[in-house]
Amino acid sequence: MKRAFPAIYAKDVERMAKFYKDLGFSEQVRMPEQDSPGYIGLKRDETELAITTIDSPKQLIGIEVGTAPRFEMFIYVDNVGNSFTPGHILRSAMNSDAFSR
Repeated sequence: MKRAFPAIYAKDVERMAKFYKDLGFSEQVRMPEQDSPGYIGLKRDETELAITTIDSPKQLIGIEVGTAPRFEMFIYVDNVGNSFTPGHILRSAMNSDAFSR
C-alpha cells in the first residue's frame, strides 16, 4: 500500500480543518482553490487526513450521511510529550467550535 488516510465529513470544512491545523497539520490541497472548500487535504509528518463536505457521499455516490458517528480516529505517537503539549491539545479543543452542531 502506498498511502491511506481517513476522510472526515464536516458541515464546515474550513472550520474543521482549522482544528487540525491548530494541532500541527498543514494544508496540502484545497478544492476548489477559491470560494468555500469542499475538500482540504492535511498532513503532519507522515500522517495525512482529509476533511470533506458532509454532502460528498450524496454528490459522489447518491447516499446520505447518517446521524451516527461519521468516523473514528486514533492517533498513536511514540511520545505524546514530544508531539503535543497537554496545554496545546486542551487549548485547541476548547477554542475550536469545529465539533459544535
